[in-house]
Amino acid sequence: MNIEEGYDFPVISEGDEERRFGPDLAEAGFGETVVHEETIYREVDGDWRKGERGDAIGTVTLSQTPTSVRGRVLLHAWFVFDDGETAEFSGLVPGEGSWQGKGRLGWRGGTGRFGDRRGEITVESSNPKRWG
Repeated sequence: MNIEEGYDFPVISEGDEERRFGPDLAEAGFGETVVHEETIYREVDGDWRKGERGDAIGTVTLSQTPTSVRGRVLLHAWFVFDDGETAEFSGLVPGEGSWQGKGRLGWRGGTGRFGDRRGEITVESSNPKRWG
């Protein structure tokens, strides 16, 4: 996941199957929640799709729940930075639940420098192994 412009924290994360609770997203049915924790890294000038990233700066916990509509997966993302600040967003998993392409997440809350934010952020994802 690459969180872009406007919110002071462009970050990069990569999936880690060891830090997942619940079924694979591709196999989850209506109402089954998949929880996945990923390390987040500072974005650097480079190609994040090729693994170019900066230092680890925290974690993001993704809670994903398929709805009764095929391809529509609810997403809740909690960012916890190593300095103790947090940011929370929700929306739909990009790419009709496939985690490919771009999407938007709406602001839900935060602490520290993220305590008074509003609006949306862009999420861009690349899923080269086509996992869910």
